[in-house]
This record gives sequence, structure tokens and C-alpha cells, in this order.
Amino acid sequence: MKAVVCHGPGDVRVEDIDDPTPSIGEVKVKVVAVGVCHTDLNFTSGQVPVPFPIVLGHEAAGIVVEIGPGVTSVRLGDHVVCSIIGPCYGCFFCLREEHALCDQAPFFTGRMLDGTTRLSKDGAPIHTLHYQGSYAEYAVVPERFVVPVRQDAPLDVVCGLACGMSTGLGASMVRTPVAPGSSVVVVGAGGVGLATMMGARAQGATTVIAIDRLGHKVEKALSLGVATHGIDTSTTDDPASAVLALTGGRGADHGFDAAGVPGTLDLVVQGTRAGGTCVVIGRQMGSVPLTVETTMLLRQRWLTGTYGGSIHPRRHIPVFVDEGMHTGHLCRDQRGRGESLEFEDGQLLVVITQRRGAIHHPRTLLLGQAQQQRGIEVLLIEGGVFPHQHGVEKRQRLRGGSLDPIPGGVVVRHHKALRVGADLPGRKELVGFECPHLMAAPRGLAHHEDGRVLVGLELLQGIDNESDAHG
Repeated sequence: MKAVVCHGPGDVRVEDIDDPTPSIGEVKVKVVAVGVCHTDLNFTSGQVPVPFPIVLGHEAAGIVVEIGPGVTSVRLGDHVVCSIIGPCYGCFFCLREEHALCDQAPFFTGRMLDGTTRLSKDGAPIHTLHYQGSYAEYAVVPERFVVPVRQDAPLDVVCGLACGMSTGLGASMVRTPVAPGSSVVVVGAGGVGLATMMGARAQGATTVIAIDRLGHKVEKALSLGVATHGIDTSTTDDPASAVLALTGGRGADHGFDAAGVPGTLDLVVQGTRAGGTCVVIGRQMGSVPLTVETTMLLRQRWLTGTYGGSIHPRRHIPVFVDEGMHTGHLCRDQRGRGESLEFEDGQLLVVITQRRGAIHHPRTLLLGQAQQQRGIEVLLIEGGVFPHQHGVEKRQRLRGGSLDPIPGGVVVRHHKALRVGADLPGRKELVGFECPHLMAAPRGLAHHEDGRVLVGLELLQGIDNESDAHG
């Protein structure tokens, strides 16, 4: 088979190598598409050491064509994403739900989990990058790094979820989940930065500031709608002051460094408010120094980082794919796969997606009722354990579409209102909302055989008349 083999810094070749065979606990994937990540450039330049020769590539999506002994969770013909995270479920970190830090998958050894190599040329060993080496026609990958996804998802798009896209989405949705109504600043408007902004917007961020030294990247973020404001550092003398001006003089609630070069994290810290969160997402160099004044931390800023978005691949990647297909972000025709809205017997009806005959992610539609007079009553339902993690025991109504947890695993929040119809029973209008990223079914739903879910919840009262919920 053909593969891209790096023999040393600056020495990269396309070669014919031996056809590999999966061993115990491994699968062979026909690579349909693979992303190009800046990390691969770090290996070819020698900034990050790896053993040579090595087959590059670590963002593959493809089709399973062969299964090694002991594989149980992947089948022949499955469409899969080959993640950079492969939790063992038994180490110190995995037992603490920190799967991205699994210590049973050492970085950049060039070998498989059993310490041997799977690739060769004329019998001479060739190393594998990141347990997949996917700049090749086929990749042999440990089962635990392989994530089956729905077969109608375009593999040349979802391959980015193996690393870059999931890193950005996970940074703002998993590692430090952005709360609805928050302000966010992202330094670096490349692929990872755009994914970070997309995740922040899906979480309900109302102010997202894209910063980059290349003006066309800032414009891209604005044109895609993932950023609300942009700062081109090549034409702005003091970008930190520009961020403060856009955030009421305080700074953003969340700051993300998606550039990873000297000075970018400093800018993130300067542009994030006291009590805010600063996240290191990636780096373009082998090592990037940072100097932080202790006063910045004494003002209760959180400074942290993320590897691969801190995701659990089999939990989050299928959800990212489902949401992208539903909203149209991953669809070839760019049209979402929406469900219908109905009003039945005075209750709110949520029609959800079904998969393989079972109710899957109830993530798509949220319904509410709007009074025809002053004010608007909004119900947005998001499943998951968020309120329990934060010890919320009672309603906390906030203005402007902010978080409003309800005991029992249901979160009420404002996202995007879509007016659906009027003159419904009770002289009220029905308003539908797109629901981003439901990870689990809300409790207390009445499931029906046809896949519908009836929800009976009392409405919130007194939401500000000038809320964005008016759409």
C-alpha cells in the first residue's frame, strides 16, 4: 500500500510499504479521508521528537475492513473516526473520568499498545504515528481508539473530529463548558479556533471574539457566524484593550489560546476577566514559555489546558456528528434534518431522533409557549448532569437567556428562538428552539413507541420582555 513516510526532519516521501495485518484488539481501516494537522508538521520539522522512519497522520476516518482477535465493539463495514484519545478504562485517570489523560497510551512512541510495530517495508519495521499512521491507504488501529459513527456522515468532514475539531469543540463544551450568555475570546482563528467558537456558540455564548494576525481568518470566523466580533492584531495596536472594550471593561468570561505561539496565552489572560477561565488548547512549537503576574491569578482566574478537548471519544464524537448532521453543518446540501413541532392536549411535544430502533439523543427540539401580551415565556430543555454537578437544588432565573437549572437533570436555557405558529389552543403561540448537544435524556419524560416524547413542565414566569428570546 502507499503511505507517507517521514525518514527524518525534512525527509518525507510517498512510498509503497507492506500491507499490514491487525493483531489482538486491533482493526484495519480503509482510510477514506484524513485531516492535516499542524502537529504533523512539528514531527517533520523535528520540533517534537518521534522515532524514524514513521508513517504520519492522526486524523483518519474510514471503513473497517478487517478485525483482529478479541475485537467486540467494532464490526466489519463500520464507518469510523480514529481518535487520538483511546481510554483504557482501568488506569488512575480513566477511573476518574479523565480519559484524555489515560496513562496506558504513551505519546509518540511509534509503536502499538503491545510495544511492537505493525508497519514495515520489505520486512524492515516502520513506526506508526499516534496508534494509526493514517497518511496511508490503510491504517491498523487499536480498537479503543476507533469510534463508530453513522454511515450517512461524510467521512471527509468528520475525519477532523479525530483531533482538531474535537479539540476545539471539547475545549468550550467539555473541558470548560461555556455557560449560556457568556462572553468568549479565542486567539487563533484556524481550524481548532473556529471549532472552539462553534462549540461556544452552541453552548449559548452571546459574545464570541475572534483574534488573529491574519485578517482573512478573522473575516472567516465572522462570515461563518461563529464569531460576533473580530480583532485583527496586524491592524490593532492593543488587542487586549479591544477585548476589554467589547466586554464591558471586565474581560471575557472564557479565554482560549488556539494559536500556541509566544504571546498568545499572555493575550488570553489579559483579555479574560477576574474569576474567568483561560484554556491552553494547542501549540505550534515544541515548547512555548509563559510569564504570568501572580495578581492575575490572585484575582481568581483559572488557568488550565486541554488535550484533545478532554473528550471521551465514544461519548462525544457520535454526538458531535449527530448534531452536525442535524443542523446541516456536516450535510452536503447544508440543510438540517429537523423534526416537526406539534401541540397536543395542552402539553409540549418533543419529537426526537431514533437510531437503530431505539430513542437516541433527544437533542433537537425544545418547545415553549409565548404570551401574546407583555413578556415571553421560554422553555429550553437540555439533558445531562450539569445542575447536579453544581449542587443546584432550586430554580435560579436569570435574565437575557441565561442558565436556569431545574432539579432532576433538566436545564432550562435560552438559545435560538424560531417562531412556529400562532392561534394555538389557549390563545398562545408555540415557539420552537434548536437544542445544542443533549448528552442524555432529561428525566421525567414519557416515552412513546413511535419515538415521541411528551413533556409536561410548568412555564417560567417574568422573563424580561427585551430578552433575545423574541428572535
